[in-house]
Amino acid sequence: MLVASDFFWQDWMTRGNGFSPKAGVSENDHQFDLNIDLPGFKKDDLQIEVKEDQLIIRGERRQEHNGYQREERSFGAFERRFTLPDSVDTTNITVGYRDGVLQATLPKHEEVAPRRLEITN
Repeated sequence: MLVASDFFWQDWMTRGNGFSPKAGVSENDHQFDLNIDLPGFKKDDLQIEVKEDQLIIRGERRQEHNGYQREERSFGAFERRFTLPDSVDTTNITVGYRDGVLQATLPKHEEVAPRRLEITN
């Protein structure tokens, strides 16, 4: 049986020159929470959009020449695409950026969330 969270993980794509920030997703009855590690980025370096059934996140980290003998940080442009399940209410997605982590809250449609029923008789 394929559940919404399985669908969300199914089709993650990365485009760019090999730089791919790491992401994680969690789910509860009401929403998905997507976190992407983007240390050193300014929020003006990032573009986020919803197009059809995908959440698309793009950015670029430019290399600064500081005279390092060795540089292990990743630089360049990236694009991450996350295929969204039908249960996501794309009109109410919110995105924040704090302490180098992009945090997207993807609420589920109301009818998808389970609700408890009262016994009346």
